[in-house]
Amino acid sequence: MRVDLFAGPSQGRRKRLLLADMDATIVTSETLDDLAARAGLKDQVAAITARAMNGELDFETALKERVGMLRGLEETALAETYAETQMSPGAAVLVRTMRVHGAYCVLVSGGFTYFTSRIAKACGFHENHANRFDVANDALTGEVLEPILGKEAKLTTLKRLISERGLATEDTV
Repeated sequence: MRVDLFAGPSQGRRKRLLLADMDATIVTSETLDDLAARAGLKDQVAAITARAMNGELDFETALKERVGMLRGLEETALAETYAETQMSPGAAVLVRTMRVHGAYCVLVSGGFTYFTSRIAKACGFHENHANRFDVANDALTGEVLEPILGKEAKLTTLKRLISERGLATEDTV
């Protein structure tokens, strides 16, 4: 039998807001890297992703560079990539459990709405926020539509939701 156990105080343990990232958190991989694999560019794009995650590159610049490499990739590659995207074990159960206990659940990602909207629906998130690909003539243009959501967007979303919902920081996870 598989069991997860966390020992802590019972007071305040039920959170009222869940804010989660998507890539390598709710799903097991980096969806942009997986999409790049369809263009034969996974290693190059993954190297830029790793540098951005390590703080070696500015997120916005790195995102634009990676998406720029995908210019001309057929839009069908998005659906193919999503079809192979795997949910992290327990992700959907976490969101559904939080919701059953009254929590508001939001997916905020530096990834793309093509993926976050589908993952959010599959898991039961109330909202999702992410970047948007520019698509023309059934192919990626290599551009990211403004505004670009990076790590600041996660903090901004957290602060907004705390304020809108009348929560304390301790009410969130």
